[in-house]
Amino acid sequence: MTPAAVFAAARAVAPGLALAFLAAGAAVLVSLHTPVPAVLAALVIGMVLAAPAAQPAFAPGAAYSARFVLRFGVLLLGARVSLGDIADLGWQAAALTLAILAAVYVSGLVIGRWCGLTRPQSAIAAAAVAVCGASAALAAAAALSRKDEHDRDAAGTVALITVVGSAAMVLYPLLARFAGLSDAAAGFFLGASLHEVVQAVGGGYAFSDLAGDAATTVKLVRVAAMAPLVILITAMARREAAADDGLSPAKRPPLVPWFLAGFVALVALQGLGVIPAPLAAAMAEISRWCLLAAIAALGMKITPRGLAAAGRGPLAAILGMTAVCAALAFGGALLIG
Repeated sequence: MTPAAVFAAARAVAPGLALAFLAAGAAVLVSLHTPVPAVLAALVIGMVLAAPAAQPAFAPGAAYSARFVLRFGVLLLGARVSLGDIADLGWQAAALTLAILAAVYVSGLVIGRWCGLTRPQSAIAAAAVAVCGASAALAAAAALSRKDEHDRDAAGTVALITVVGSAAMVLYPLLARFAGLSDAAAGFFLGASLHEVVQAVGGGYAFSDLAGDAATTVKLVRVAAMAPLVILITAMARREAAADDGLSPAKRPPLVPWFLAGFVALVALQGLGVIPAPLAAAMAEISRWCLLAAIAALGMKITPRGLAAAGRGPLAAILGMTAVCAALAFGGALLIG
C-alpha cells in the first residue's frame, strides 16, 4: 500500500477505533467504582453505543476493533505466560491441569450440543470454560471464521462467562475453606476452575498468599494451552468448511492464525528470558486494553433483544461446563493434597 492509502485507511478507522477504546476506558472506570467486572461493563457499554457505532463514520473502526485489535490483544497475552513459573509448579501438577482442561473441553462440546448449541457455539463456550474465559472465547471465535454470528456467539459467551465466573470467584474460596483444603490444594482448585486470570488470582489470594501464588501459576498453565487448543478448533473448522463448502486448501482459513503464531512466539521469548519484566508488564496491560476495546466493539454489533433470543441454552451449557470444571478441579486438588 502507498503512504496515501495507509493514511486514508487509518483515517477511516480512527473514529470507530477511538470510540471502542473510550468505551474500554469507561468500563475500567466502572469496574474501579462498582463491583461490575470491566469485561462485562465493556460489553454493556458497547451495546449501548450500538446505534452510533453503526453510523458510516464509526462502523469501519468498530469492525476493525472487533477484528484486528482483538487478535492483537490475544497475541500480546503471550507476554503474561512465564514458563519458569510453570516449571516451578512441577510436571505432575501441570500434567493434571492439562488433563482437566482437555476433559472439560471435550465434555463441554457434548454439554453444548445437549443444550442445543451449534458446534461453533459449543467450541467457543467450551474453550472459555476450559482455558481462560473471555480471552479464550474471543480467540476461538476469531479463529473459526469471519462470520458475524461467531462474533455474536463470542459476545454472548463473554457476558455469561463473566457473570458465572464472578460468582464462582466469591463462592469457590469459601468452598475450599469449608472442605479444609491446604494452601497448595486450594490454590490448585481455584487456578484450575476459575475462568478469568483475574478471578483465579483474586480467589487464590482471598484464601491465602500461598494459595494465590499456586492459583496464579496453575492458571498460567491453562493460558499457555490456549494456542494448541485454538489451533485444534481451527483444524476442525477447516475440515468442516472443506466438507460443507468444497473450499480448496488455498482458500481455507490458515491452520495457525498469525495472532496465535505471535502468541506462541512471545511465550517462547518469555521462556528464554529475552523480554525484560517491565516490557512484559507493559505488553500485558496493552493486551488488556485491546481485549476490552474489542469486547466493546463486539457489544456494538448486538442488542439486548439479540442476546435474549439465544434462549436459555447458552446459560445452561456454561453452567454445566462450569460445574464439570469445578468437580474435576476439586478432585485434582484432593490428589494434590
